[in-house]
Amino acid sequence: MTLWHNLHRDRNRGYQPWHPMLRVYAYTVHGRDATSELWRAMEMFNAGLHCLTGDEHHTALDYRIRGLRSLSRADGISVRTAGTKAEEFHVNIGCQLRPHQGPYPTPALHGTHGSRPWGTPVTYLLPAHDNHVHTGLFEYGEEDTPATARRAVAVHHGLAEDRVVLLPAQNQSTPI
Repeated sequence: MTLWHNLHRDRNRGYQPWHPMLRVYAYTVHGRDATSELWRAMEMFNAGLHCLTGDEHHTALDYRIRGLRSLSRADGISVRTAGTKAEEFHVNIGCQLRPHQGPYPTPALHGTHGSRPWGTPVTYLLPAHDNHVHTGLFEYGEEDTPATARRAVAVHHGLAEDRVVLLPAQNQSTPI
């Protein structure tokens, strides 16, 4: 599960594709269906810690120790279930989570008060889609994450690895 904060000043009016979305937190859940986990995430990252127990309490506490704000309307959640080749993206529209077609088109790299970046910056091309240089924050090389930056980008975009070209000279090696 990956949590995304919408950083646009008008986010309270709802998500728009040009709103910058910042990857702020990720955690692993085993043995539960994705739909249930999406709703658990909404509860965990909005409820008071005194309302949570066990793993939920520890995960929510870790989130809050990072100084992150509650999940709000127009924030996002993505999930990658075992056996799938792409993340599924959702936008919080208040009382519902609306599926979002593909990754958020405007990734943010820097946080604001209550929103701190999570992941390592990776610069890449998707030649089959466009001729733009993209930069995003990704997790890779650790337990329960893709093994390489290229694989992480491919999973994020729902593409085969051979469709991703990394630009290593521009990549930073220090996680944010």
